[in-house]
Amino acid sequence: HGGGDTFRPAFERLLDAIVGYPAPVVAAVNGATLGAGMQLAVACDLRVVAPHATFGIPAARLGVLLSAANIARLADLVGQAMARDVLLTARILDVGEAEVAGLVQRRSDDVLGGAIDLAESISSLAPFSVAGHKQALNLVASAHALTPSLRESIQALEAAAFASADLQEGLAAFAEKREPKFQGR
Repeated sequence: HGGGDTFRPAFERLLDAIVGYPAPVVAAVNGATLGAGMQLAVACDLRVVAPHATFGIPAARLGVLLSAANIARLADLVGQAMARDVLLTARILDVGEAEVAGLVQRRSDDVLGGAIDLAESISSLAPFSVAGHKQALNLVASAHALTPSLRESIQALEAAAFASADLQEGLAAFAEKREPKFQGR
């Protein structure tokens, strides 16, 4: 009903809190990282990834649209070309493709241990330098931020997708484990 849910606003606040957290946030990626999982990984500063991990945002298979902030974060991280490939085709990237795209900073067979090791090595560095660099990088990213009118335009597209019959079809097809039959309405 036009996106009046509680999950998406809470999810957006979570992602904003990760981005805004003063210390680096390290993701341990193990397995299929799809949709919200990939958006969560993208919001983190660094990603330690298992050799079998996959990444994707199959929103177009369901009929949903990412928020303006998530589209901007994805495009900033992987570039316009790869963001278009991921969002417009709904394809799933293997770990090699994800690494080339910039989604993988470290590979590890033990991603949790690797993420903890990375966090511990960061914690031994000068705190003002690390926190200052994170804040400066966030400021650089925000210099490319969308204007309020562009953000509103994307929010209107997002609301239209969430109010669409296609979303209902996409959710039904997912639940019934069948291919959706979208009609563009």
